[in-house]
Amino acid sequence: MNCCGSERAGLSRGSRLVVVVLLAAWSGGCGPRLPAGKVRVTGTVTYQSQPLAADAICFFANQGTESTSAKVGPDGGFAIVLTPGEYAVSVLAKDGPDRMDKQGNVTLAPSRIPAKYNSPQTSSLVVVVTKDAIPLSIALER
Repeated sequence: MNCCGSERAGLSRGSRLVVVVLLAAWSGGCGPRLPAGKVRVTGTVTYQSQPLAADAICFFANQGTESTSAKVGPDGGFAIVLTPGEYAVSVLAKDGPDRMDKQGNVTLAPSRIPAKYNSPQTSSLVVVVTKDAIPLSIALER
């Protein structure tokens, strides 16, 4: 399964490495500038008004093919690099790891949030990222 259950959202291992390297560069407060046209976006994810530690938050550009994901911390916080624009959003928060039996059949771990949030096609979450990189608040409800 690709990023948050979407077939169009997979990141190659190299793409994930680039995102990790870029995020690590900002942690010290100085370092290389962002790529042209990109902004660093921060935000929080909540479920039923409480911070949600999630496996991933995924952003899918409504114009173009850009898609990327970030880990959500225990405080519900995330940071990600995006191009300004409108994005469909999905969130993946599993209750443990997926399991594979000896025959290779995978049993997915249950979700801690409603399944509709696992896919950008069903989540109804849409955000607009501006060049000012205003912090995002992603509120999930039952």
